[in-house]
Amino acid sequence: MRKPMSLLFILLLLIIAVSGIIMYFYIPKSTLAFKDSNKELLNPGRGFYVQIYSHEEERFEELKNENAKIALCAYNIKKYLNIKITEEKLNELEKFLNEARKNDMQIVFRAAYGFNPKYTDPDSIENIITHIKQIAPVLNANKDVILSVQAGFIGPWGEWHSSKFFTGDEEEVKLRNEILSVLLDNLNHDIVVNVRRPRFIRDAADAGIDIARIGLHNDALLSTNNDMGTYDDLDYTREDELEWAKVNILHGVNGGEMPLVSEYSSINNAVKEMESLHITYLNSRYNKEVLEQWKTVEYKGQNGFEYIKNHLGYRLWLGEVELSSYIKPHRDFSLRAVIHNSGFAPIDNGNELFLVIKKGEEIIYESILEGKLSTISNGEGKEFLIKTHIDDLFEADNNEDILLGIYIANSDNNGYIELANTDLIYKDNVYYFAKYKFDNKKYVLDKN
Repeated sequence: MRKPMSLLFILLLLIIAVSGIIMYFYIPKSTLAFKDSNKELLNPGRGFYVQIYSHEEERFEELKNENAKIALCAYNIKKYLNIKITEEKLNELEKFLNEARKNDMQIVFRAAYGFNPKYTDPDSIENIITHIKQIAPVLNANKDVILSVQAGFIGPWGEWHSSKFFTGDEEEVKLRNEILSVLLDNLNHDIVVNVRRPRFIRDAADAGIDIARIGLHNDALLSTNNDMGTYDDLDYTREDELEWAKVNILHGVNGGEMPLVSEYSSINNAVKEMESLHITYLNSRYNKEVLEQWKTVEYKGQNGFEYIKNHLGYRLWLGEVELSSYIKPHRDFSLRAVIHNSGFAPIDNGNELFLVIKKGEEIIYESILEGKLSTISNGEGKEFLIKTHIDDLFEADNNEDILLGIYIANSDNNGYIELANTDLIYKDNVYYFAKYKFDNKKYVLDKN
């Protein structure tokens, strides 16, 4: 009887030892929850724009005072129909983009051979290609202020209609694809090109062109059954086009303007279609009647115009956070944060989410959380994870409180992005969401 009892005793000791080891290393988790708000955000690369000509760089200060973040640069090259663009005209664009940078503005660029109905085409497509190759190096050198490049160049206002080159046959498709290929090949790979109709994007895809950098500018947004020819593909209804855009135009640089009040410009339909089109930028001057229409109605407890203004482009906010209930030396610290996007479009690819751990006035730890913000489409949330040791917290002589926070910035740690949360503590570009207090050789999460 003695031997079985000895084995049982040893087994019991093993169970107690293993349980102790598990309890020693196990750290329970706590969950915190935060919310979106209605506050206005003045983040870059999204919002209402004003169209100005490339020789009007003095207007940037005026736009900055209006809290504008985007300008559409109308680059009129009518004088250069059949000759090369002069250095003087190229320098005009360079100066314009430099002034945009000084005033924290992003630019939607469009070149055209006239910004009025009196329009003349260049003699040949080769002239257009020459001009694209002249302009592209200037845009590339200033890509940090370029939000998108509208395809332009062809038709009045550069809107890809009413041109001798657009004959409505296969030759037109080849020509459009050639222009798109030249633009994509000569512009930096970070620059998005916007075209006038979804069909143009599908035609490009059918020709083997990579459409990942091609978006849409609908300059007849919410106007008629086919938005004045924007949705002109006979194989697609309006609803089909919107669903196609929702699924296939996944980046966040699409925009346009509203020419008139219609049944489609009601606030409910406008929000629905802007969500499908991932709208980032809208004309703030055209059409005033549509903008005023939105100002007279309420949407989700907010003025309709204010709602649309606040949801153009990306609108990121911290939702749920699951984190260690306490922090102990030489133990893993883990965190799972869910970032939501309630805007109409994703943020661009150049931004990262950073975690900050601060003790007193000193930042002890800072790291990029794993995951891409640009993959969070409108109405979605994404988990960001981290697991690490934070032994530096215990090396300092004092036992001051520890704060955890996040911030979003580009890879150079500038260009900080404002979150939509109002339930976080904001200081020095960081949003703090949790506090730990020292207690019995560990830091315990303060749930108050």
